[in-house]
Amino acid sequence: MKKSLSSFDKTILAVLGLAALAFGFIVWQGDRVGAQISATFPQDGGEISATGKIGLQFKQAMQTKEVERRLQIEPSTPGSFIWQGNTVWYLFDKTLQPGVTYHVLLKAGAAALDGRKVLQDKNIAFHVRQPDIIYLSSSKGQNDLWIAPLDVGSPRKLTSTGGKVFDFAPSRDGEQIVYSVANSQNGMDLWLIQRDGSQNHMLVDCGPDHCSQPAWSPDGSQIVYYREVLLQSAQNTISGIWGIATSTGQTDFMISGSQPDWSPNGDWIAVMDSAAQVIRVLNVQTGKGIEVKASTDFLPQWHPGGLKLVYATMQEAGALETVALFQVDLTTNQVSRILDSLPGDLELSVPTYSPDGQYLVISMRSFTGGLTKQLWTMTADGKNIQPITQEQTYSNAGYSWNAWGSALVFQRLQMGVSNSAPQVLIWDRASGVLRVLASQAALPAWLP
Repeated sequence: MKKSLSSFDKTILAVLGLAALAFGFIVWQGDRVGAQISATFPQDGGEISATGKIGLQFKQAMQTKEVERRLQIEPSTPGSFIWQGNTVWYLFDKTLQPGVTYHVLLKAGAAALDGRKVLQDKNIAFHVRQPDIIYLSSSKGQNDLWIAPLDVGSPRKLTSTGGKVFDFAPSRDGEQIVYSVANSQNGMDLWLIQRDGSQNHMLVDCGPDHCSQPAWSPDGSQIVYYREVLLQSAQNTISGIWGIATSTGQTDFMISGSQPDWSPNGDWIAVMDSAAQVIRVLNVQTGKGIEVKASTDFLPQWHPGGLKLVYATMQEAGALETVALFQVDLTTNQVSRILDSLPGDLELSVPTYSPDGQYLVISMRSFTGGLTKQLWTMTADGKNIQPITQEQTYSNAGYSWNAWGSALVFQRLQMGVSNSAPQVLIWDRASGVLRVLASQAALPAWLP
């Protein structure tokens, strides 16, 4: 005889049936909605820097190759992909051009790990913004960060620390700035802020240690910095280069030295060791590196390709000891002299190359006359020398090119004048025009 179901059994079966229907509905609905994009960077119609990156954030984990092969950019611009969780970033290999509207297309069909697919094409357009200049503005010895536009508009204050900023570094894409700030324990912490002043927060709590000289990796995933670690029991200090992952905040010791600088291709970090009179160059992929002798405090400079490092060391020239310039090729470890055709009675600095590597800017001072360093531009082989600055009462330093090599920013200080305030100037390469951008300003840098 067939046993009838109890009311309890009927209830359980009904619930299970409803659950199955609900699950089926969810699967059906998910198939209808498909894999979804939750955000784009920038937003449609937005802007990025000439050295910026674009990104797509998905609501679900994606099959990475499916996304990458369906992403198109017009005008076609070579680059590479980096994934951070469900977000894909596209890093451009070349500098983007101003005045050009770029179009990004993710074609439908990119599949998520659960099999759902992007059902519609996703289009965004963006343009390239003009860079600003970021600098330290000092009033009565109190430093804070300011940003000045190149054309229209007034400078604006970015930080309000009560004058406690020591130094800073903008990210390669210009979206963030890391800066060091004096704290209540006589140390210096690292802070991070967006270019619009938002999301200002402490990145590394250094306590009594002194954390400064930050430098970004080209892809923005890491920051290296110089940290003086105070050992109270030994009553001395140990200095070294530390690294921090920007996504996790994890920070660790990397290499001894100071003044770290990433290569443009992100493969190398160069650091100074003035006590040992060497420059250490570390390959961040292999952990191996080389050392080159350098008996000056001039900071080395990278060649734009990231495979050569230019540096200065002292050499005897008759009765004089002069600065000689060299470059080391990191693919062969070969060291060679550069710009040795320049007159021997000049005190040289380390040159800065234009982004295409065809031109350079260098500061020089004659041993036989003049107390100030003037800026000169020339071709990379030391020919076609042209003056940029000629006012002998001012000494010039802290120079760097913009992303296109069309303009230079630098700092100058009037000598022989009490209470002289530093100024930030812009030089336009095409016209040769110089103009003062800001006074009571130092350590200028391009904010792309």
